[in-house]
Amino acid sequence: MRYILKCLLLGYLSFFTCSTFATLITQTTAPESVLSHWGITIEGGYAFSMANSNTLSLPMPFVFPPNDYYESEARNNAGLIGAGVSYQFNLPYWTKFSNQWFPADRLGLFYDYYFPANIDGEIYKWESSTIGYDYQYVVVSQVVWLDNQLDIISWKKWTPFVDTSIGAAFNTARDYSENPVELPPRPSAAFDNNTNTQFAWRVGVGLNYAFDWHKYVGQISLEYRYSDLGNVKTGTSDTYPSIDHALSQRLTNSEIILALRYNL
Repeated sequence: MRYILKCLLLGYLSFFTCSTFATLITQTTAPESVLSHWGITIEGGYAFSMANSNTLSLPMPFVFPPNDYYESEARNNAGLIGAGVSYQFNLPYWTKFSNQWFPADRLGLFYDYYFPANIDGEIYKWESSTIGYDYQYVVVSQVVWLDNQLDIISWKKWTPFVDTSIGAAFNTARDYSENPVELPPRPSAAFDNNTNTQFAWRVGVGLNYAFDWHKYVGQISLEYRYSDLGNVKTGTSDTYPSIDHALSQRLTNSEIILALRYNL
């Protein structure tokens, strides 16, 4: 009799354990149909240039010593627009501390266009504080990003996130010009237009707000980013062939971005 009771007890415990485990798996695993989905994003914002002052010495003909110092501050601030497509992974509960932490991760491909901005500078004569001329040229950047955005915690419709991206920046320098300041006019160095490709990276933090309006489901995001687009370089001089150097400036930005994502 005791043997039969023990068997019944063990059978009950086994059934209860298996049922509990099956229930746990059901509750902690997201349905396959909602694990992921595509989305499209449009964004716009403003880039505040953070590039440091840049000084370059170039050999100039018919001057002794044959050097000018080109000194420029950061480029002017510029607006930007962008668009992209991303794939959202709704992380299964067993990968989280709870069902609020790390709810989703988005991997996407984005394109950003930075509107034209000026780089302004002064040309100093050799061993002198005299500003002989001022100069400027226009900078335009286009960047293709591979972007990853990880949600940190979900609270009602609000979700803070972190954002990291790497990409290729196509930086164009164009329309170089000079003006005399304290010295007589001279033929401009007339540096050529040039586009160069640079490695770019950025990091950001932001806040998502989820919306569900009729059949439209998505998120509105406000984000701060720090971006490094590499260098922009002019072409060489048309006027003075002996100048075999080009002007170069580092492009780093502090950006405020507003984005709209629509879930497909």
